Amino acid sequence: MSTAAAVATATAVPSTSTPAPASDEVVLPIRVRGARNLGTLHVELVYDFSHLEAVRFEPGDLTRNALSESNLDVPGRVIIGIVDTDGIDGDGPVGLITFKVLSSQGQSPLTLENVTAHDATTLIDVPTVVGSGTFNVTNRSFDLPDISFAGSN
Repeated sequence: MSTAAAVATATAVPSTSTPAPASDEVVLPIRVRGARNLGTLHVELVYDFSHLEAVRFEPGDLTRNALSESNLDVPGRVIIGIVDTDGIDGDGPVGLITFKVLSSQGQSPLTLENVTAHDATTLIDVPTVVGSGTFNVTNRSFDLPDISFAGSN
């Protein structure tokens, strides 16, 4: 494997505010933009566990055929690992996290940490840019965090 292979650079994509339904549970999509031939993706979402409790993780539209694992056992942190030997391409959700809402007012930051990605063919690191978000408990709306890529080899 050549170390001279071109490496894609990532670009930031602004998040958009999405209202959440008024219920005891809300679903947060973890979105990617500009994915091209991603073979692995590791994501950790950090949130305020005094406002939210993670109860379930499901694959998103882009990862229906991928192997996905999640760990919801640590309050305030969801750890997600995704592997797809065919490569993940496009824009959209790679996962959906269902949260139980624990409070009636306030905000929770939604921070993506330790995000790593690798190309499905070359296994080269794919540079990422993450955007943080928030969950507004009072009006049940999200400013969604997302992960952006300029592409991969």
